[in-house]
Amino acid sequence: IIVLYYTLTSTTNSGAICAGSSVSINVTSSAANLPNGSYTVSYKINGGTTQITTMSVSSGSGTGSFSVSGLAAGSQVINIVGLSTTTPNIATTYVSGTAGYTTTVTVNAAPTAPIVGTITQPTCATATGSVALSGLPASGTWTVTGSPSGTLSGTGTTGTVTGLAANTTYTFKVSNSSGCTSVASGNAVVNAQPTAPTTSSPVVAPAFACDGTNSTTFTVNASGTGLNYQWQRGIGGVYTIITGATNPNDGATYSGFNSAVLTVANAPLSMNGYTYQCVVSGTCNPSATSNAATLHVLPIPTVTSIVGQNSLCLSTPTNYTATHSGGTGVWSIVNGTGAATIATNGDGSATVSATAAGTVTITYAISGFCGNASQSLTITVDPNASITSVTGITT
Repeated sequence: IIVLYYTLTSTTNSGAICAGSSVSINVTSSAANLPNGSYTVSYKINGGTTQITTMSVSSGSGTGSFSVSGLAAGSQVINIVGLSTTTPNIATTYVSGTAGYTTTVTVNAAPTAPIVGTITQPTCATATGSVALSGLPASGTWTVTGSPSGTLSGTGTTGTVTGLAANTTYTFKVSNSSGCTSVASGNAVVNAQPTAPTTSSPVVAPAFACDGTNSTTFTVNASGTGLNYQWQRGIGGVYTIITGATNPNDGATYSGFNSAVLTVANAPLSMNGYTYQCVVSGTCNPSATSNAATLHVLPIPTVTSIVGQNSLCLSTPTNYTATHSGGTGVWSIVNGTGAATIATNGDGSATVSATAAGTVTITYAISGFCGNASQSLTITVDPNASITSVTGITT
């Protein structure tokens, strides 16, 4: 049995040992270089439970190393209590005593995660946001690193990271003066920058509305932040703000005058030709005004009567007139026991020419967007007078 004596040192690649990280323990024999081979190392931390790991020596360096992980903050004493090898032709080595077989490692505490405080959001004039942090290391200089971006260095327990891009979610870590880094903070959401309203297209208006009956709508398409809508009614280019169901009092009923869709219900014929536009405001100035659209109100079709003779004679053209409103109609004729033709003279006027005695029926009908209406008249066609025979007395 060969008894070897060795000294111990500790190193890390970064030059700083932080709580939770690993430290490399270098083992060097003070009697002679350790032979090349694989070794089993038994060690204790602060005199605790024996732990076992492995190390190797190669290339004639005479030095091996093993890693110790999970060290808590503070002064940690690492004591090698056993060193053996199973490599053939290498004498087994043992630890004799404790003096010279320990090393003390100073483990620095990692800072706690930054605490996200007030988030200053982008404004109409400022495209970026900022995040206030607290819970930063009380001593020494620290550095905050944001993900995906943002850095800040300073002292004291608070700080504010500025210049953060809009529409992005951030987390933050802080490194202390010992080079140890915290876990990530909670999320900090920087919203999109607000924008001024714009109308992407003119108001889209329906083609028609019917006198005092149905509803029609006007729609504005707008984009921007925090949009507000205000519809206006125009007469001859002069616009009045719509503030209520009957204000202005046009005879119609308004709804949705503070939304993207304005509804005009039961508009009377007197509102034909009125125009409507929408002023869209938002978080940012300026406001935007839509193009205007025209309300077209059509009358409801009516045919109250057909004026003309109830009877006519063969081969005697006769005029008839339909009393109507709300559109232009079409004349038609249906032959019953008699026969006739009908010719349109103009709006609501026609001429009937009979060709056979009996009855015929004429009709005037209007069909349109706002409904249908018609009236009919049955006419008797009288035969012309004729001499069938002449009788007399001969004397």
